[in-house]
Amino acid sequence: MRWVTRADVHLDRVASPWLILRFIDPEAEFVFIDPDGPWPTDAVSFAMPGAEIGIHDEDGTTFDKLLARYELTDPVLLDIADGVRAGVHQVLGGDLGDLSAESVSLGFGLLALAEGIMLRHPSDQRNLEHSMEIYDALYAYFWGRHRDPRTGPATFWDRIAELRSAWPNRD
Repeated sequence: MRWVTRADVHLDRVASPWLILRFIDPEAEFVFIDPDGPWPTDAVSFAMPGAEIGIHDEDGTTFDKLLARYELTDPVLLDIADGVRAGVHQVLGGDLGDLSAESVSLGFGLLALAEGIMLRHPSDQRNLEHSMEIYDALYAYFWGRHRDPRTGPATFWDRIAELRSAWPNRD
């Protein structure tokens, strides 16, 4: 299926294609447009005013809206959603009051990575390609935290060894 969003993808519009590719439509093709120009009629629109799946607003980020629409309840995805939401709030100067310190920190990190990749790879397609590993790694991190929440130097290497042997998507 084709998916369309506005050009110059950043943060939420990078995390959302990752979510689409990994959990909704593994064959997704993304088209980047000027939202004031013509929209492809054969594509699902997202993260644009008037799009089928709306922009970030008081109802949440586009990532949040995708989770709800496709009934994705994986707690790992919900953790990532908190970080995306925190990053979007930071860009827009929104209230971060209900987000955990970990989510706020993650939001800062995602924002920094999104801007850095955007600067290094101005092509939206290349931006997405280079961002996929970040979100794959983030998914693996939270997957590991849910599976084995131990922390500290005494358990680090044992924990990593156990998680590596259980990780389902090794290459």
